[in-house]
Amino acid sequence: MEKKNEIIENFKTALKSTVRSISNKDDIEVSFGGQIVSSDKNIIKLPEIDQQQNEINFSKARAYADSESLKLKFSNDEIYKNYEPKGTKAKKLYEIAEKIRYETLGTKEYKGIKNNLLDFYAKKKLDQSKQNQIYDAFEFYLLKEFFKEKDLKKENSSFTKYKKDFDKIFKYKLSEVKESVNDQKTFNS
Repeated sequence: MEKKNEIIENFKTALKSTVRSISNKDDIEVSFGGQIVSSDKNIIKLPEIDQQQNEINFSKARAYADSESLKLKFSNDEIYKNYEPKGTKAKKLYEIAEKIRYETLGTKEYKGIKNNLLDFYAKKKLDQSKQNQIYDAFEFYLLKEFFKEKDLKKENSSFTKYKKDFDKIFKYKLSEVKESVNDQKTFNS
């Protein structure tokens, strides 16, 4: 047990360093799980690294750390808030689109991040509630479009229905949206 704790603590230390390196910010405080932080610094909250079914959830922690680091590096909060839509569902879809945008930028720059994120998305448990299926469907729709990965086999019959709707909505805009991935203001608008 002592050995596992040491491995987890070493991994946490490595994640903290990685977050600071990717984000290019030294004033980041990284917390895990419900850890209480008492700092005015930028804070990234990652899931607790624990043992699940005799495996430590390293890949989930890496993917979350990479995504949050990329958010700090490539997403301007002021621009994000300026274009944020009204309504709970619209806000969630907007948040997903912005996340895919900055993750796309990161995967172009860092091959290891791409591998971590694809591994995470391939293993991601989907929300089975009907009211939340649209979010998973939208996320995987954008992932397939932006990451150009065919290995994301998370589709089911409801995803196919949503894909048709998304194709109708984005039919003429998708190439323009893809081209604006480097320009957050245009992308978010």
